[in-house]
Amino acid sequence: MLILIKAVDQLIEKRSLSRTRCNEVAGHLLKDQCVESCMLDGHYVMVATAINTLGMSNRTIVSEPFMIGKDYGNGFMEAI
Repeated sequence: MLILIKAVDQLIEKRSLSRTRCNEVAGHLLKDQCVESCMLDGHYVMVATAINTLGMSNRTIVSEPFMIGKDYGNGFMEAI
């Protein structure tokens, strides 16, 4: 498990895995699971970036549907 956590940390920090880290992960996951892990890690970064950029909070995400043009407090959506 620690190997996977280190791999995720490296993917987020460097946007790639070193050959050594890739080989370590490959010792624990099947090839298709390695690909899926990279995709999932990237997806989480993408979602976090959107949430932070749009100024959305946990309360906003859970209680309000996302609508283009709605002002979420930072004025960003109104400019679209």
